[in-house]
Amino acid sequence: KRSCFCLNDEEVVEVGRLALLLEKHFGLPQDAEWAVDEDFPFPKNIILLQTRPAVIAQKKSPVDQIVDLMLKRF
Repeated sequence: KRSCFCLNDEEVVEVGRLALLLEKHFGLPQDAEWAVDEDFPFPKNIILLQTRPAVIAQKKSPVDQIVDLMLKRF
């Protein structure tokens, strides 16, 4: 099953809809955790577990990237 998608198309759309709803409600992007319960009918099978403000990684400067690579070798 590793080569199979774990969500069908309508579940993907629902997860995206919920993500946009959360972002609108909280006023900023959210890092949301959710699950799919196969015992419930769609769309009630998509269950939000928790959400928190998304931490958006900032790209490091080229010098900091090189230093990080050098430190990983030791």
